Order: sequence, then structure tokens, then C-alpha cells
Amino acid sequence: MTDNVTDSTSENITDSVPENPTQDFPSPNSSDDLVADSSDYEDEESEFESNESEGIDWQQKYEQVLAEREKEQQDHLRFQADIENLKRRLQKDHYAHTQFVLESLFKDLLPSLDSFERAMDQDSVDSSEGVLEGVGLVYKQLMGVLEKHGLEQLECVSGSSFDPDVHQAIKIEHTSDIQGDEQVADVLQNGYMLHDRLLRPAMVYVLAPQDEDASDGPQS
Repeated sequence: MTDNVTDSTSENITDSVPENPTQDFPSPNSSDDLVADSSDYEDEESEFESNESEGIDWQQKYEQVLAEREKEQQDHLRFQADIENLKRRLQKDHYAHTQFVLESLFKDLLPSLDSFERAMDQDSVDSSEGVLEGVGLVYKQLMGVLEKHGLEQLECVSGSSFDPDVHQAIKIEHTSDIQGDEQVADVLQNGYMLHDRLLRPAMVYVLAPQDEDASDGPQS
């Protein structure tokens, strides 16, 4: 009976063992698996290199977009600067216009001032003292109005230095009585400034030093 059990057990064990053990349990280190793993690695490396190549293109695109954005910002800043310059120029032109818009009016009124000045000259006045005083009052009133709007009479008296920027020489007389710069001998007509601009130069007689080579006597 013991022999029967042994034989039966041996047969069961023999039946459970496959004829080719490697068929159902392949070796993990087989050559096919190694080739497959190598192929997968090459595919992954190729895909990585392709992505890396595409990354360089995107980097260039990114840098291009940044450059364009910076250029747009610079153009915007330049546009703002142009607007500010235009605004300042318009304000300056408007200020100049408001200051000198009455320039022609002042020029037209200057002959009236000249007439008042001549009327107040005692050497040419034949009327009474009251008339002279009245003319002087009107003159002061008129000058007050003009000065309020920016008119200023040039300070020009006999003996002052001749300034070609604000004086107009009607006559030049050379004399040995003076040395150095030319001098104003007489004021024929007053000059005026409107704000900071010359409205009319003063008309003057001028005394100039005598030339060493010139002949004696005054010269015109």
C-alpha cells in the first residue's frame, strides 16, 4: 500500500511539472528584452532631442517677442515725450501771443506820445500854464495805461553810452572831447520796450571819438 501511495504522488508531481520550464517562465535577461529596452531608450532620446530642438525655436520666439515689446514701450515713451514738447511749445506760443497781440496798437499810439512830449516842451508852448499842465496830465494817464499792458520807456539820456541794440543813430559826430565808447549826445525820439521785446529803438545823436588819421573838425 505504501508503494501505491508513493507511485501516485510521483505521478502527480511529474504531471505538474511542465516539459519546458523556460516556456512559461521566460528569463528577464533574455536578448529579446535587452534589444527592446535599447530600442525604447533610443526612441526616448530621439524624442528628447526633438523637444530640445523645438525649445531653441521657442526661445528665439520668446526673445523676439521681448524685443518687440521693448520697442513698443520705447515708441510709447517717445510719443509721450513728443506730446509734452508740443504742449510746452503751444503754451509758450500762447503766452507770446497774449503778450504781443496788441503790438500794432502800441505802435499806432506811439506818435500820440511823441506829440504830447513835444507839446510839453516849454520852448514850443505858447499857451498858458494851465494848458501845459492839462497836457501833462493826459500824457501821464496815457502812459499809465500803456505801462499797465507792458510798455516800458527806454532810459536814454544825454551822456549815456550808445547801445546799437536799443539806439538808432540818426547822426554821428566825431570829436576829440570824448575818449573810449561812443556816447549819446541828444535824444530825438524815445524808444520803447513791450515786455521783453524792443518795440521801437530810441533815435539819438551820437558822439564818437576822433580818429587819429581824421582831419580836425566835426564829421557827420
